[in-house]
Amino acid sequence: MTVLITGAAGHLGNTLARELAARGERVRALILPGEDTTSLEGLELERVQGDILDPGCLREAMAGVGTVFHLAAMISIQPGRDERLREVNVRGTWNVVRAARAAGVRRLVYVSSIHALGRPPRGVPIDESVRFDPHNAEGSTTAPRRRLR
Repeated sequence: MTVLITGAAGHLGNTLARELAARGERVRALILPGEDTTSLEGLELERVQGDILDPGCLREAMAGVGTVFHLAAMISIQPGRDERLREVNVRGTWNVVRAARAAGVRRLVYVSSIHALGRPPRGVPIDESVRFDPHNAEGSTTAPRRRLR
């Protein structure tokens, strides 16, 4: 079965695409229209243009897919709320999950960033035991705490 990678042209995405292709996996890369794909040059993979904010393109991209690696996202280290960041990272992820379920995808691997986690006390390592912090969705340590809508 085919493996779909959202955010395939990004740093983590192209590294994952290389590894999966080297293992003989059939890789489909979801590419944002107009995105620089230099990082994917020379790879044997299927390129599909689309945007995680467009449920229609996601339905097409998920056809025949057994596993989705969802890496598409925006990052920002600026304090305060950025509606575009929230739109892509929250609504876009919601769209990916819904499309994967509708397509019968058997496995979805969601990759997030350290900014989605709580802040342990200074000097305490961040690992898998640190819980998600829904009040810090913007990723800023200075952002005021807000409830997600």
